[in-house]
Amino acid sequence: MLIRKSLRPIALAEKQDERPCFTFELFERSLYAGGFQSGEMRLRNMVRDLDSLFPDGKYDLQVKIHTQTLRANLRPILGSEYNSCVLRVCKQYGWDGPKQNAFILASRRGGKTTGLASVIAVLSVHVPNLKIVIFSGGEDSAEEFTQLIGYYAERISTGKRIKVTKKKTTIFHSSSSKSEVKAFPSGGRSYDVSRAVWV
Repeated sequence: MLIRKSLRPIALAEKQDERPCFTFELFERSLYAGGFQSGEMRLRNMVRDLDSLFPDGKYDLQVKIHTQTLRANLRPILGSEYNSCVLRVCKQYGWDGPKQNAFILASRRGGKTTGLASVIAVLSVHVPNLKIVIFSGGEDSAEEFTQLIGYYAERISTGKRIKVTKKKTTIFHSSSSKSEVKAFPSGGRSYDVSRAVWV
């Protein structure tokens, strides 16, 4: 037992010599893995992940969907730092201040499904304890959209556990923290939020 304790720091030092890593990289990695990133770092990582999901580029509509959805969700993204940095962040990204809502009207075949599914996946992976309800006219389309979110989340999850079922995608940030996206076939009645019950 004593030999094992004395050999452990030597083995760790040798391992570090084989694969050296800058201190700031270790720090960023530990923040990223734990889900306790600072708000601005979280936003930067979200933008990076959205770009990585579309390596061949995005349609103009997808760029707008990503931009406006992130802008409308700055409060949960920035967390406790919101009041101190929201105006600076908006200026940095070229946004005319924060917004609380984003309404998007788009024609068919413009990339809105993949654009919206990817940004919801990124929000769910990076922001703990989110509950998102997807309203759709039919059950099949609602479930398909929720599973598409799960597909994108798995591509950027960086080790987080993800559970995808027909009606719900769950991202586990830790043993006590998770984000959920639930399909809700509302038949076009998205105002009836009270029927969306979390199970």
